[in-house]
Amino acid sequence: MEQQKAFFSSRLGMILSMLGIALGTGNIWRFPRIVAQNGGENGALVFILAWLLFLFIWSIPLVIAEYALGRHTRKASVGAFAAIGGANWAWLGGFVALVATLIMFYYSVVTGWCAHYFIHYLSNPLPTSSAEAQATWDAFQATPMPLFWHAFMMTVCGLICWKGVAGIEKANKILL
Repeated sequence: MEQQKAFFSSRLGMILSMLGIALGTGNIWRFPRIVAQNGGENGALVFILAWLLFLFIWSIPLVIAEYALGRHTRKASVGAFAAIGGANWAWLGGFVALVATLIMFYYSVVTGWCAHYFIHYLSNPLPTSSAEAQATWDAFQATPMPLFWHAFMMTVCGLICWKGVAGIEKANKILL
């Protein structure tokens, strides 16, 4: 049985997928906190400039290279690295797949938190102080709900990935 190759159905779907990878949850969830912590009296310009430098010199070129490698070889990560570098480089593709899997575990925790807070704050007022925010967090962590939301998001992410490129493209069009 011949396996059918998956393609993005539109240029927009591919761009949204790249945007989702480039932005990542860390830039949305963690970046503002890091900027605030490193701001001080002189502002956070040095931190932001370093972040932009690494974004354009490291992160964006890696995302482009990953897409180019996949598009050129039409294979998953292990097969792509083996096709480009030979069998001795297939391990690197396995490493890329492992890292992507580990990132999915981390993102599922953070997106579980986001889902909880979204639902919680539909019927509750936003906190007006750090103490209120901490109390909300402590109340959430004192229950089994973090585990529920993690499992729920792992299931959602797994189903999206199970659908392949079409599932990822549809999720990106909705979420981004």
